[in-house]
Amino acid sequence: RMSEEVQKGEADRVARKRFAFQRANKEVMKDPDQLAAYAAVYANMSTLGCVYPPEVMRRIEMMSADVEESAVDGPELRSLVLASRGRAHAAKQKQENEDTNEQRQNNNGRHILSEMRENLLMSHREASGLEMIDWASKRLQLQWNMADHEGETRVYIARILVLNHRFVHSKNVKEMAVNAVVDAFLEGGTVTIDGSVALFKGRRPQFTFIDSVTRNLNKAAKNAKLTAGKVTKTIMESVFDDVNLPFEIITKHLQGWEQQVEVRSAELLLAQKTLKKGECVKAKMDAAIDEMCEELSGRLTSSPIRLDNSHTGLKLL
Repeated sequence: RMSEEVQKGEADRVARKRFAFQRANKEVMKDPDQLAAYAAVYANMSTLGCVYPPEVMRRIEMMSADVEESAVDGPELRSLVLASRGRAHAAKQKQENEDTNEQRQNNNGRHILSEMRENLLMSHREASGLEMIDWASKRLQLQWNMADHEGETRVYIARILVLNHRFVHSKNVKEMAVNAVVDAFLEGGTVTIDGSVALFKGRRPQFTFIDSVTRNLNKAAKNAKLTAGKVTKTIMESVFDDVNLPFEIITKHLQGWEQQVEVRSAELLLAQKTLKKGECVKAKMDAAIDEMCEELSGRLTSSPIRLDNSHTGLKLL
């Protein structure tokens, strides 16, 4: 067995690796929690030989290009680690003396959410959201669950509320909710906690789904396919598929021969149009849908994405 002194030395070297990685990438990755998670992955790869999904390892390799190996064993980082260890010990002592039960709960909750984010970063990005959250939860030996509360869907991780949304139109609520939670952990900014409620970039769980949809619509708006020429239904389907958003056309029979055509991304109404009797034949309807997709492309690319949430569901403004 390694002596305590050797173990401490190995731990210090891992800490110096993390410090060096964070210092090299602090201007590239502004989110401190996400940067800390990537730094931990880098330290595990470079000191322990840990293996992660290929896309994670490629990104770490790119981000570690500017990490100076000589600096890892230099006096400056050694001093930083010692100072950090001293501050951590002092903070722990102070916390043990001053923490209330609520503070202890918040600190434990922050740790759980940070660990969840780190493990989701390590999961395979081609897996579904449900597969990713199941994999991360099993690694951490945590439970996650989804519950219905007065018509609202709630998602909890270790009893911490991370999503709260009233789904009106979605056929697969579980898939939509879990995808939004995973997206929030990976793309939603700093995760904090208020009692038993998670906050993503200061936003409460009722915004988790809305903010996820908004983020992905902003990604879709940057797709070059939307500015390369006339945008048809087929092109718009491809654009939404690229950002893992559903895309569908729904027709509803109105009075007489009229039909209402809706362009939807499941819960989100993107566009709608009423077709008169002579427009309901297939060729004219297909042309009308392509025209709606062309107009939608202009709305996505020309103005900020804004959504309205009401009792009828989400709507693109």
